[in-house]
Amino acid sequence: MAVSSSQTAQLTQQLRAGRRLEEITAPLNAQRPAYQPSERVRKAAAFAAAGAAEAPRKRSVGRMIGGWAAAIAVVAVICFVIFNFVIQVVGIEGSSMAPALEQGDKIVVSGLFYSPEQGDIVILSDDNILGKQLVKRVIATGGQTVEVTEEGDVLVDGAVINEPYLAEPTQSPGDQVYPVTVPEGQLFVMGDNRAQSLDSRDTVIGLIDESDVEGRVLFRFYPFGSFGGVA
Repeated sequence: MAVSSSQTAQLTQQLRAGRRLEEITAPLNAQRPAYQPSERVRKAAAFAAAGAAEAPRKRSVGRMIGGWAAAIAVVAVICFVIFNFVIQVVGIEGSSMAPALEQGDKIVVSGLFYSPEQGDIVILSDDNILGKQLVKRVIATGGQTVEVTEEGDVLVDGAVINEPYLAEPTQSPGDQVYPVTVPEGQLFVMGDNRAQSLDSRDTVIGLIDESDVEGRVLFRFYPFGSFGGVA
């Protein structure tokens, strides 16, 4: 708003009379029309405000998705380690370990910090004449002496061992020459179903290196009605 010469003179007189500039100009400011932004300016301001509000939400969703992705990756790595280095799931093929384990049973095996002991049921690697994993029972470990008689007795260090897991007595000593003293680091293994088991009694399998033991059977989880430990 333009100011006339008379108004200028009046302002000068009032300043000389000791009035403050703010008091003098307040009425002039009140007379100025309030600023009204155009429709275009209002739309631009609204769009900018919406974008500013949306940015934090996008960052929040991005952080959430990144967190889930990291969690899934960690779980995948843990599962890989567990199922490759801690435990493995094995399906039983054949009947050489009946009645303890039957064809089609699913078992969980662990080799973590494991040292074979007499009586354990173990999984052996496929590095054998059959070219597949074998499941057998440890009869003797390094330093022990084994003998299988024609009468079906199994002796370890001269004493007949108790074998309540057998459905039938041992019927064949195989082609081994007894007594067999097991070297350190090796095992003498047999299946529980002696009539259907190819094991250490036969020289085509013979004694087993402990390094070929992939683990001990922990439990059977299928069929579900037979879930539990295996003795």
